[in-house]
Amino acid sequence: MPGGGARAPRLYVNVDHIATVRQARRTDEPDPAEAARLA
Repeated sequence: MPGGGARAPRLYVNVDHIATVRQARRTDEPDPAEAARLA
């Protein structure tokens, strides 16, 4: 990288996948809104 600085990798979170897990488990966890806030 020019300038010698290292960049942190980006983390991409698909909140829809979190909602899919929630539906599959038939529960209130994990919370997609909380996951989006943490991301």
